[in-house]
Order: sequence, then C-alpha cells, then structure tokens
Amino acid sequence: MNVWLKNGQAGWSKMHNERIRAEDVASELGVSTAYVSMILNGKRKPADAKERFEAAVNTIIQRRKLPGGDTP
Repeated sequence: MNVWLKNGQAGWSKMHNERIRAEDVASELGVSTAYVSMILNGKRKPADAKERFEAAVNTIIQRRKLPGGDTP
C-alpha cells in the first residue's frame, strides 16, 4: 500500500502545510491539475506516483526557500 498517497491524506497534508496547490504540483510534473487530483484521491495509481510527487513537492519547497523564490 502506498502510504504517502493512501486516501490522499499524507500527500494533501504535506501540500497543505507547505501551502502547495495541486496546480503547483501539476506544473512541476508537467501534467494537468485534474490528473494530480485523481492521483491524490486514489482514482489513478501510477507506479511511480509517490516518488514523483515527493520530488515535485520537495523541489517546490526548496525553490521557495531561495532568495526571490516563489511564495504561496
């Protein structure tokens, strides 16, 4: 079971805590916001979702920490 995306809880929690929108993750991954929502809600289960989402969220967080980085 993919704990990070189980029912979207952990994925949504980290995104919520860091104020990262589904649109931000979709842009980082090069996919639609609807597709990100389907994955987080368990309607789509690509094999590498956990790794790709974690990488995208971490990249967004790091980018925001840079001087002049995006802010929520």
